[in-house]
Formats: sequence, C-alpha cells, structure tokens
Amino acid sequence: MNDEAITATLHENAERRGLRRDRPLRILLPSYRSDPYTGGQGVYMRHFSRALVDMGHHVDVISGPPYPHLDPRVGLIKLPSLDLYAAKWPLFGFPRNRWNSSTDWIEYLIHQTGGFGEIYTFGRRMVEYMRGRLHEYDVVHDNQTICPGLLDLIDMGLPVVSIIHHPITMDRKLAIAAQSNPFYKFLSWRWHNFVKMQIRVARQLPNIIAVSKSTHRDLIEQFGVRPEQMEIIFEGIDCETFRPMPEIPRKTNRLMATA
Repeated sequence: MNDEAITATLHENAERRGLRRDRPLRILLPSYRSDPYTGGQGVYMRHFSRALVDMGHHVDVISGPPYPHLDPRVGLIKLPSLDLYAAKWPLFGFPRNRWNSSTDWIEYLIHQTGGFGEIYTFGRRMVEYMRGRLHEYDVVHDNQTICPGLLDLIDMGLPVVSIIHHPITMDRKLAIAAQSNPFYKFLSWRWHNFVKMQIRVARQLPNIIAVSKSTHRDLIEQFGVRPEQMEIIFEGIDCETFRPMPEIPRKTNRLMATA
C-alpha cells in the first residue's frame, strides 16, 4: 500500500480524538483469519503491519485462526474460534467446554447450514475483547472484515478506517454462475450470504479506503456506498523488484495474472 497516504488517513481519524499528528499512533489491525501461506490476508497483514512499525507506529494484529507470521515488533492478539474448516469432522467440532458460548453456537450453526459465519463471529469476539481496552488504541484499521463489530467499536468511541480491496459481490456472482446444478447454485449462494451483512455495514462506515478507481466504482454500484464515505489510495508497487529486465528475453503470447 501507499503507506504515507494510509498513515495520513489514520492520523486524521486519530486527531478527532484530540491526538497530536507528530506522535506515533497505537494501531489495531483486525483480520478474521490470517493464514500465512494461502489466501493473501496473512501475507498482507505481515507486510502492512511491518511497514507501519517501520514508520514508528505501535501495531497489534488481532486475528482469528489460522494466525499470521508477523514481524517481532508487531503484537499478535489471538482470538480462538471453532475453526471448523480445519476440523476433520466439523459436525462434531463443538468443544463441550464451550457450550455456554452464544458466539460459538452461532458459528457452528451457520457452518452446519452451509454458510460462512467466521466474519460475523470474529467481530463479536473482537468487541468482547476490546471492552475495557479502548484506551490502548488510537485507531482501528480494518482489512475488509466489514463486520458489524466495527460499528460497535465506533459506537464505543474508537475511530475505524476500513480498507476494501474489492466487493465480494462479483465473487458471489461468478461462483453461482459457475455451477450448473441448481443445488450447488443454492449452496454457493448460501455460503456467500455474508455479503448482505457486509453491504449493510459498509453503508454505515464513515471512513473507507478504496484501493483503485474500479473498486471505488464497484462499491458505489454494488454496495451502495456513498462517494463521500471513501478515499482512493492506490496499491503500492515495489518498483525495485517488479521492473523491466531487458537482459531476460520475453516469451511471446504469454500473459501473467496476479491476485
């Protein structure tokens, strides 16, 4: 990311709480799952949190399992979940010592009925953890969880900046279209049911970072987000690594896609 632009946005939100721009920020980075090897979220959290501490800020990542591999200077707050996708027999993946947890029951029941509830339940656990700890942070920088828990943190007085890389509405559309069997179409629709929650939350977030003009446009058209809620800050590119190398011959008719 464009770290200086991101930091300026974080400072602006922290200043609303009377904090000076010239002092380091205490930043909380939520991530509902942060696998260090697949999916991209864990990799993003590692590099982004490291860039923030390089700039002098104090950073904690709060994450559900799988947990990320972070720079030693970055704190890691682990929020255990049922992690049913890692369970060999998810139907029997409810520990008896957690039967009194309403959040665990919600995660379990959504999973067993074909949905994806980790984002919602992560937000509930994050809010519960943050009760009594709001004074430890100046600002929350959300990495596309877009969960109702963020609105709770705002109501509790903590500034929240949410970065959205792209709305999942397109993923849902393509996933459903790829299925020819009506039953599998239904299952794909059911799994992506969390998108409705994200749309509802995104419309209420006061500070959204869109990483491109296309994301900005899609959030308006597909999520119903207002332009005044958003600021475009482009993805940063390491031009020292990703650069033309004339000494390496190009292979004709070859395309490379990255995600």
